[in-house]
Amino acid sequence: MQDRVSLRQINRSYLARQHLLERVEMTAQQAIEYLVALQAQDVMPPYTGLWSRLQKFRPEDINNGLLDRTLVRATSLRPTVHLTTRRDLLKLLPIMLPGYVRMAQAPTSIGGLFSRNDITDVTTWANRLMDDTERGAEEMRERARIDWPEEDPQLLASAVQWILPLCQVPPRGLWKTNARPRWALADQWLGESLDTSCNLEDLILRYIRAFGPMAAGDIQSWSRLTGLKPVIDSLRPQLRTLVDEAGRELLDLPESPWPAESTAAPVRLLGAYDNLWLAHKDRSRILEERHRLLIMNNGIGRPPVLVDGFIAARYRIDVKKHRAILTIQPFRELTVLEQRHVAAEANLLIDWIEPDLDHEVLFNPIIS
Repeated sequence: MQDRVSLRQINRSYLARQHLLERVEMTAQQAIEYLVALQAQDVMPPYTGLWSRLQKFRPEDINNGLLDRTLVRATSLRPTVHLTTRRDLLKLLPIMLPGYVRMAQAPTSIGGLFSRNDITDVTTWANRLMDDTERGAEEMRERARIDWPEEDPQLLASAVQWILPLCQVPPRGLWKTNARPRWALADQWLGESLDTSCNLEDLILRYIRAFGPMAAGDIQSWSRLTGLKPVIDSLRPQLRTLVDEAGRELLDLPESPWPAESTAAPVRLLGAYDNLWLAHKDRSRILEERHRLLIMNNGIGRPPVLVDGFIAARYRIDVKKHRAILTIQPFRELTVLEQRHVAAEANLLIDWIEPDLDHEVLFNPIIS
């Protein structure tokens, strides 16, 4: 017998396992590993994401981890730069990299490069380029101009980042820095070989624990891995089967939290591209379809505001002289009480980010 669950039940369960019903007592590294990875194509989102989830989080928790190499920024999911623990990156790269190589060979501009050149030759050149050194994109392009004068240097620089197990090195990713990315081979930067012991079963179970309940296509949206159906089917005996309001099958761990759908959900401000709303094919558990383009359009993500458990606004922060202004752009009419709660949380966030500046919170008219 399959249990039926409402959208609101799914929402509250999801928020609980994402640590967004209440801030939890975890270290930054424990939280990052629990969430598998935090999307980090911009610098600030991992900081905001952890501030919204943890009771005691300081920017130094990420800074120190990046500097002592227990935390790493790398293309580890989708493929997009994520912040992971050292241990997880060494496990994730062997699983993810073959898929990135296949995507790079697809009929795209980079794929055209590999239609003209053997991928083994490009990989050999890329490994020689990156061996025991760090390079930025311009350095990669400059070497490509010399070594492959007949090819587009931008394509070759992009190919290096798709086909090799790379990571970004500090100062990129440090608190409030805007340093350009520089890349190194992950095993050389970390001084440790990639770990091939991790299997897809473990990864799927970790995904369900932090992002469940899941439909079959959800983990593919989160990871861009394909061919997962046999692995998911092999796990079914240890999973709970649910059905949502649309009749879709969802899979979950038996021990996952399911708070009452009447559970209050506090306002939370998250970073742009937070995996909270990018980790599912069907995002209705957290975001109404009609609001999708308001939170990301043409690949540009906007930091979201959770109100009553769902994304109901976005925000931006502007610093002008000695004043920081956080502007809320709601997607729907907010009640007086909701506005009060949004303003309170926004004031906490802006005071945390810019403690030395005067600040204010403003509300724009509804956008649609």
